[in-house]
Amino acid sequence: MTPRFRLAGLVGWGATVGVAIAYDVWALRTKRPTMSRTLGHFLAQPLWGPVLAGAWAGLSYHLLIEELLPAWAASHGAQVRAARSA
Repeated sequence: MTPRFRLAGLVGWGATVGVAIAYDVWALRTKRPTMSRTLGHFLAQPLWGPVLAGAWAGLSYHLLIEELLPAWAASHGAQVRAARSA
């Protein structure tokens, strides 16, 4: 990965975290629901709960796991092939 793309990713994550923190601080100061409380409210709804949980799971997969799977599969496949040929 080139440094330009790495920097762009860091800037994106920094902006995302900054906006989330700023919103929660604003919500606490103005006595409005925070992002976590709003998420919990909608997860408890019979219609929106499963939809939101599925969207959350998809986003988590995309952000945290998707990029790791090819590397894991390649190393796991190499271990399996080495064990079979031994």
